[in-house]
Amino acid sequence: MIKGLKSGGFMEQKSKDWFLSYGILLGKRFTEKQKLKFITRAKKELENMGYQTEVSQTTLSGRGFGKKTYYNLYAGDTIHSDILIYTYYDTPMKRFFSNTLFAFQSNYDKKNMIFSFLLGMMIIFISVFVFVNFIHANIVKNGIFSIWGLAFVLLLLAAFGCINGLKYGIANTNNIVRNSSSIIAMLSLIDQLEEAKKQRICFAFIDEGTSSEIGIKILEKYLPKNKKIKIYLDCVGAKGEINVLSDIKYPSPHRRDMIKKYSRYGSILLTRGVFMGEEIQIEPVKYDSFEAFEQQNNEIVGELNKILKQILKT
Repeated sequence: MIKGLKSGGFMEQKSKDWFLSYGILLGKRFTEKQKLKFITRAKKELENMGYQTEVSQTTLSGRGFGKKTYYNLYAGDTIHSDILIYTYYDTPMKRFFSNTLFAFQSNYDKKNMIFSFLLGMMIIFISVFVFVNFIHANIVKNGIFSIWGLAFVLLLLAAFGCINGLKYGIANTNNIVRNSSSIIAMLSLIDQLEEAKKQRICFAFIDEGTSSEIGIKILEKYLPKNKKIKIYLDCVGAKGEINVLSDIKYPSPHRRDMIKKYSRYGSILLTRGVFMGEEIQIEPVKYDSFEAFEQQNNEIVGELNKILKQILKT
């Protein structure tokens, strides 16, 4: 149970609502249904803050499972604004073989997908075993229109439901760090922006950041070619110091020069974690109080404001 979610001032209450909505109630954004729930809620939230919004919908062939639809959510003037701030909103599959994560990477591991496939095969085997050894003979004896016929239908539905649910892997459950924290940081910043800045900054919440990164490719096609500066957030609620990779110099102890292999994500990249050579390792954290999360969030929003002040020269 997260402590400290009952009272507070207006801005603090908004942060609590976002923490509850995107960190807990809509904390899993793995299936298409879960993603659409997030899109619907976030779109309404952004419109209430005075932003025009648009959702792009792209259907492509998935990983051997037919077609899959991807959704990106955009807010603000994506055509004329100078700056884009974005992050991914989808949440990852559960990791069974390694908990080591690195910022600015999808961290997709095929072994977890294979494990899910094998689990699906096991469910099929168990279902067949139960049918052959317990249900079939009783259906022959009592007929399909009996309690055993009903048991067969229920077994079939349960097996199909489990297999369909494992089609893209097993969903991770605790997603505050990856990547609800970045969503909440963006919403906190958006809500604080002055009207003049709103005209110069747009925002995007992209799909598939934890696997194929197709959402980034869709974003690149969607934006005008002259988009000047892209700011990307990843796992900003993790344990450790703020790390900023930036082509733009500004006064901050957290800033480091951009690493070439990450430059495709944007001009400025923000995360938290441990710097290890050319990689930043993400250290997961479980928040036992809202206040602890709010402190982390305020530090990220403060860093973003420093960056924007330098870029916008205000």
